[in-house]
Amino acid sequence: MVFARKDPSLATVEDFSFSGLHKAGNSNDAFGGKTTIVKVEVFPGRNILGTSITRVDIGPRGINRLKSENFHLHSLFSYQLIHLFLPLEGTLLLGFVTSNPENQVNEGDVFVFSMGLIHFQYNLGSVPVAALNFLKCSLQILSFDHIHPPIEKDILAKAFQVDRTVEKIQSKL
Repeated sequence: MVFARKDPSLATVEDFSFSGLHKAGNSNDAFGGKTTIVKVEVFPGRNILGTSITRVDIGPRGINRLKSENFHLHSLFSYQLIHLFLPLEGTLLLGFVTSNPENQVNEGDVFVFSMGLIHFQYNLGSVPVAALNFLKCSLQILSFDHIHPPIEKDILAKAFQVDRTVEKIQSKL
């Protein structure tokens, strides 16, 4: 959705400030994750910047869920890619579908997702985690058949809500 610029004479300081990221999202669904998007309707000052800000809350052993899919990439057609992931608390497994697929990040660490690489966020711990995510890019949700090296079965089971059926599915591919 595209929003028209606000008439500069009607702009207020509140248009350039947002104070809702301190509120945890409910991560008690089947995936164990909740992404709260700061929309332009509540933060109009970011409208023409082409950016997105989200708070990601991931429960124990949960995965960050984007819309109806969990593995995604950011388009190569976005000329100014920024996808910065900053954990506020806890430890997350952040992964790429590449030859070096995973990296743990802790509170205060920063992780940048590269353009065009399929990736995910998964909470390895037994306590909820929260992170901030800053995007300036397009998003492409996707599915895939063969990935090497394989992503851990527990992560796939959580992402696709199929429990240990993942092993059966993978054996048929």
